[in-house]
Amino acid sequence: MENDKEIPLKNESDPLEADTCEPLKNASNQNKIECQCFSHGNYPGTQLPKSIIPELISLGYWNCTSDQDWGLEWHCNEGIEITLLASGQLHFDYGKKHHLLQNGDMTAMAPWQKHKVGDPNITASHLYWIILDVKVSQPNEKWTWPDWVLLSKKELTLLENYIRHTVISSSKKDLDNIFHKMDELLKSPTPTIKDTHLKVYINELLLALLDNYEIQETEDSVTITIRQKVQTFIEQLPFNLKKEWTLDNMANECDLQRTRFSHYFKSLTNTSPIKHINKLRLVEAEKLLSNGQLPIIEIANACGFYSSEHFSQLFKKSHGVTPNNWRENNNSN
Repeated sequence: MENDKEIPLKNESDPLEADTCEPLKNASNQNKIECQCFSHGNYPGTQLPKSIIPELISLGYWNCTSDQDWGLEWHCNEGIEITLLASGQLHFDYGKKHHLLQNGDMTAMAPWQKHKVGDPNITASHLYWIILDVKVSQPNEKWTWPDWVLLSKKELTLLENYIRHTVISSSKKDLDNIFHKMDELLKSPTPTIKDTHLKVYINELLLALLDNYEIQETEDSVTITIRQKVQTFIEQLPFNLKKEWTLDNMANECDLQRTRFSHYFKSLTNTSPIKHINKLRLVEAEKLLSNGQLPIIEIANACGFYSSEHFSQLFKKSHGVTPNNWRENNNSN
């Protein structure tokens, strides 16, 4: 995969201890992200009764619409962990490899396989995950699948082999639809009645995962070219804030129709083009407010806002105070 580079593996000799995702818990409790999950034990989210699929260690998603100030350092889980990056980009390490996951990328970690998410912090992203217990206390033990998993012994052997040897792959099956179906269960106030639904969806997920491995192929060159073009445009945006950007002229810069451009843009940033450019402009406005006494109208023009009123309106919506008040408060500290 692209962006691989050798990095030192930290904490290789640490004893095996399941992660409890404390940074994720804290971020959710502080409303930094949207997070919904079911779990057993010390994992975050709604605790399922012990009688409800005890093998389901954790099932959920996070949705970060902006870069975060936390990450998940080197850790491991006692079960199989499958994730799907629905949108955005996410740094992901395992073994001695560093990867930049793109939307549609999947990871499948064997039990007790160490990995790290964030470099060092989480970026804007929408990530689904499931952790399923297969009753192992050491990495190389034989897996024991739950008796309600319907795949044949041959299929489960193949799936175990794939997971042990292929950590990262691109989703060719429509796995996100299966996770989307689980969304409704995750938002349910009464998970106790969803036992059968969850088992059916998890079986669908495992079968789709097996199919995905078997049809895995390289992403076609046209899609790669479009993605790279939009990525380059995103990287150049901070240097072109003064331009009067609209959705149409942003799409034109990439030789794409509006809808297609918006799809690729959101898949890379987990936000819309207009929201992203406004966020960049507000960040630049903060710098100008902190570093001098420029009039508000000049700051608005320098950052690409079409009027000082529009700038003040967006700034107050984002920061809770007007630009002048923000500057007074910031300069007084």
